[in-house]
Amino acid sequence: IGLLMKDRYNSDGWKDRGTVALRMRLYYEQPGEDRFLGLYDTFVSFKKEGKRIVKLPSIIEGPLVQRVSSDDPSRLVISVRTDVPTQPRIRLASGEEYIAPTKARWHEIPVTGLKPNHGYRYTVNVGGLRSAEYRIKTAPQKGAARFRFGYAGDSRSGMGGGERSIMAVNHRVLEGLFSVAYRKDVDLMLFGGDLINGYTSSPIDFRNQLHSFKQAAAGFWSERPFYTALGNHEALLRSFKSDNPRRPIALDRWPYDTESSEAVFGAELVQPTNGPEPSDPRRPTYKENVYSFQYGTLKAIAFNNNYWICKKAEKFGGSPEGYLLADQLAWIKKEVAKAEADPTVKHIVLFAQEPLFPNSGHVKDGMWYHGNNAPRAHIVDKKTGELVPDGPGILEVRQELLASLGGSKKVLAVLGSDEHAYHRMLVTNQVPIGDLKLDDPDGNGIVCEKDGPCS
Repeated sequence: IGLLMKDRYNSDGWKDRGTVALRMRLYYEQPGEDRFLGLYDTFVSFKKEGKRIVKLPSIIEGPLVQRVSSDDPSRLVISVRTDVPTQPRIRLASGEEYIAPTKARWHEIPVTGLKPNHGYRYTVNVGGLRSAEYRIKTAPQKGAARFRFGYAGDSRSGMGGGERSIMAVNHRVLEGLFSVAYRKDVDLMLFGGDLINGYTSSPIDFRNQLHSFKQAAAGFWSERPFYTALGNHEALLRSFKSDNPRRPIALDRWPYDTESSEAVFGAELVQPTNGPEPSDPRRPTYKENVYSFQYGTLKAIAFNNNYWICKKAEKFGGSPEGYLLADQLAWIKKEVAKAEADPTVKHIVLFAQEPLFPNSGHVKDGMWYHGNNAPRAHIVDKKTGELVPDGPGILEVRQELLASLGGSKKVLAVLGSDEHAYHRMLVTNQVPIGDLKLDDPDGNGIVCEKDGPCS
């Protein structure tokens, strides 16, 4: 750092303090050749005291602007993570200050008393070091203003190494994608899940992977809001050996209130908390993984079709990939009906990880399972202790959702992800989607089989 503060190298104009980025290459030590695990990036702040360089408390994540919506355009939340317990100060250029209430490493700082559809500049002060200045804009009033939103999904590690795999996230593509969104004046981003590789049994690893995503998205997210669904790769699990050593038995991690995929996802991502309550208190939370919000004329609804996930739900309990339990399905219908009756809402957009109409590698699951209605959630009966189905088959659930959306004049799109490809279709009453009453002539629960009817 001393070298970097000399005039010929001091590109950041440091006087007596600043922040450097630190990159570590991680390896797993083993006989023969150590296995490369990927890159880990972080930040270190410092100040100069005489000839000594002294470490300062450092912002290692954020600031990120959160919960910007027309539901209350007078407020938003700025989140910051520091390497040691601190009390960050958010300062607006107009002079207002907002101080974190307690010393901690993770902060969700409400910024209140703002004007709708209004621009502000802010900085963050930690340990005597002030951040760069960021520009933010509050949400418009409900029903007001034109705006632009972007959509993407599946940013987990890609092939090729290097910055395509930094702590389980494809930084190279993701940073470029958010840069395009910023240049195109996108006001907010929606994301279809699979932020990370996931599928881990370590809560610390799961949090670190989400931390990596937030680092990659920070250039956009420090000034404009971001909302995401939970993907199948956002899986924090308990794993057990099975007959197939390559496919262990994997279940959503418990205790559910602190270590489930849903609980840790919600703790790491500051999203709306207006989702449904589980009809069975033994299950994980819907808070901050199922939610809705309004931005101007848009009603956005995030649903979770990877909730309480288990690939062998019929044997061990839980919910198969793509499934919606009755409580969440009822909540979605209610949210659509409310938006349909609200004159300030012009369009409704729903988004989730699993596509309603998978078209490539996920026709085997998603919400289709090759037309097989058998997959469904299973739960232990409180009275008998037996494992029993908890709802109808997945095709029946999909049909019920489609019917409720088809009855709305305002549903603009249902955005999915998972396929790692771009595909779109206009759903009309001419699209063959499979009807259990008409398209299962042999009664085996599978519709649209080869050479069979598909209504």
